[in-house]
Amino acid sequence: MRSDSAWVGVKAVADVRDAILAKARDREGRFRIHGEVLDYREVEDGWWATLLDKTRPETLDVFFRTSDRPLERGLLVAVEGKLKVNKRAGEATIGFQLLGDTCTVMHVARRHHARRSHIDQLCAALADKRKSFTTEPIERFWIICGPHSKASSDIKRRFFGHKSKARFVECSIKDAASIAQAIHETVAAAGPKDALLLTRGGGTAFELDTFNDHRVATALANATRRLPTMLAIGHANDELLIRSLVSEVCDTPAHAGRRMAQLCHTYTKPNYTAEPLSGELLRSVRRLVQRLGFQERRSSESARRISAAWAPLLFAVGALVGWLARTPLPAASANQLPTASVLSAPATSPHNQLAANARAPIERSGNDSSSNAAGAAIQPELGRRGGR
Repeated sequence: MRSDSAWVGVKAVADVRDAILAKARDREGRFRIHGEVLDYREVEDGWWATLLDKTRPETLDVFFRTSDRPLERGLLVAVEGKLKVNKRAGEATIGFQLLGDTCTVMHVARRHHARRSHIDQLCAALADKRKSFTTEPIERFWIICGPHSKASSDIKRRFFGHKSKARFVECSIKDAASIAQAIHETVAAAGPKDALLLTRGGGTAFELDTFNDHRVATALANATRRLPTMLAIGHANDELLIRSLVSEVCDTPAHAGRRMAQLCHTYTKPNYTAEPLSGELLRSVRRLVQRLGFQERRSSESARRISAAWAPLLFAVGALVGWLARTPLPAASANQLPTASVLSAPATSPHNQLAANARAPIERSGNDSSSNAAGAAIQPELGRRGGR
């Protein structure tokens, strides 16, 4: 076994970056890097671009202040500047960035030129054979996406009919051959009133560049001849060459979910975050809420004051009612009862005389003829009084 002194070039982990920079740095300490522009964005003091290597699938982020020509995706450029190590905390990989001053545009990259020419030929062949969406409802959507994709979750939240009118086909979304195979198998299994959706969430420019592969473009063109197709990849600012090969393009997977619900004639969930409230409207809503809260507090305070003012009186009334219920009434004596002469009406009234005769007890002495005669004498008089 070799000893530690026999090892050559033993350094600490932190010295690896310095060794890479020292090995690659020329005499002046600057680099000149060539690459194909995959993506670019303008910032306050310059430009950031993602360059792709011509021979290997590796990218590098570069910054430059000026460019001799307007930038476009697919251009082969050369940037000269200093290399910076980009090491983020908690990550095992080491990234590099090139900070330069100028960018020199040389020509269109061969790879990009070949892809664009191939897609232009496919678009020319699809001139009169392209299937498009009509007013007739779609019976089923075949959705091609990656496993556990965020795009599928966005579609399910906005497309209520995904359980009965959608079928998800998962494939390796980073492999062009897997995507092309999934498209061919879906077209073979789809019906005459079905549609196809190719979707993916956001990603880097290098990851989204997989969809521009000639195999994916050919499979998508063949699918558009058979059934309507839709594309929803990345964010709203992502541009792909295959956009011209589909029947309809959506900016995001969420937008595709709402559009699918319309094409299938199903209901969609409302977009609660469509537009935020303006400043004046928000202030009006806040004032209304504060006013309602003040009115509620004011009404509750008034109720408490009224109840406190009437509480003694209500208590006294309740006590009086309870005392009256418990106290027995005094018994009335015989001298205090009203006499029959007081209750009776004057004798001059024929009605009162007739009532008195009716209330008088009839002596049942066994003489039924006398009682029957008295009843017969009273009955006609009552009939005449009632008839009047």
